[in-house]
Amino acid sequence: MRSLHSGRFSPTALASLLLAVCPAQARAEWDCATATASAEGLTTGTPLSLEARTWIVDGRTYVARWGSLHSHTSLSDGSGTPAQAFARARGIAQMDFWGVSDHVAGPPGTPQSLTEEGWEQLKSEADAANSPGQFVTFYGYEWSPFGEHMVLWNEPDLLVTRDILRFLAQCGERGRLVNLSHLWNGQVPFWWAEAHPVYRPDWDQVFGLADVWAGGPYRPVYDELISQGYRVGAFAGQDNHGPDWGLIGEANGWGVAWSEELTRESIDRAFRACRTYATRDRDLVITYSLRGLPDRNGERVYPMGSTVLVPITFPLVASVEVRQAAGGEPIDAVEVLRNGVQIDVVFTDAGAFALDIPMGTADLGRHAYYLRLWRLGDDRPLAVTSPIWVGGWSQNSFGYLGT
Repeated sequence: MRSLHSGRFSPTALASLLLAVCPAQARAEWDCATATASAEGLTTGTPLSLEARTWIVDGRTYVARWGSLHSHTSLSDGSGTPAQAFARARGIAQMDFWGVSDHVAGPPGTPQSLTEEGWEQLKSEADAANSPGQFVTFYGYEWSPFGEHMVLWNEPDLLVTRDILRFLAQCGERGRLVNLSHLWNGQVPFWWAEAHPVYRPDWDQVFGLADVWAGGPYRPVYDELISQGYRVGAFAGQDNHGPDWGLIGEANGWGVAWSEELTRESIDRAFRACRTYATRDRDLVITYSLRGLPDRNGERVYPMGSTVLVPITFPLVASVEVRQAAGGEPIDAVEVLRNGVQIDVVFTDAGAFALDIPMGTADLGRHAYYLRLWRLGDDRPLAVTSPIWVGGWSQNSFGYLGT
């Protein structure tokens, strides 16, 4: 496997590099004129076995659970009922968890918004379909006043306000997290980093997840959110408006949560810990951790989503494992990012692999290290992991911290 330490590559430039280093047969088969991700067609797949989806970290056993928090029904601008959504996500798409999040607080005059009666129906049907250990449901709604769309889950009350400051303050008061479902919108138009260029610590306490994809062309807005300093997990939402819950097109994706149990509480803990990743492949299992870091009791393994404090100049090495079903398409490159900026690309050309990637040394302050996985010909990553946040301490600091 080859590793490059030569600055940042855009998706287009990275695709060109892949063309240069991948096998000749793959290069011959790739038509540069059509090297874009197609949004035509919907797909699901067969999940890997429980064993293949299991990850043991420092004595804790996690299982990769597939699902989404962002989908719609006829209670707003979608199709069908919440009961149908949960039944199809479970029975046809074979999801592990599913959330229905119809619209509230739309712009003035916006039709088809969730009513109080509809909200009670959604909660009731979500509770009826919830089956701990087999299939987990979440009720929620998509707060969508203008550009910023956010999914709030497991909050029993409707928070109907179009004021973003008031909405996020209410979420914080109730101890809730939001799933940032649209960080950009080409139709409005809206771009998160332009609308909110300054990091806000109070919002950081409320932001839990962010959809890397939620329909439409790919934009690296998750990188911008991370570069602003927010501690937010990588996720994906279907954002469907038809009876296709759990099936995706190339513009969408699934969110994966590493949880200990298949319950609302355990999956919610995974969300809060940012033990998540976004993927467009149904059978792609990714583990990502930092190993060999110092701890009060020796050494620990820190999985994706962790926050760890280590001595400055301490060498950081990422441990990555990718698992797929036999015959799965190769992963052509693993891209390493720090605070939203690429620091390395490792070319793999393998469907399943395990490797260690040096990531430099720890610096003062908090820095986010995460991965993007690529396949030849795509104009967007195949998967994005949540970061591991690393802070360095000097001789004037003391103590270790790991979560």
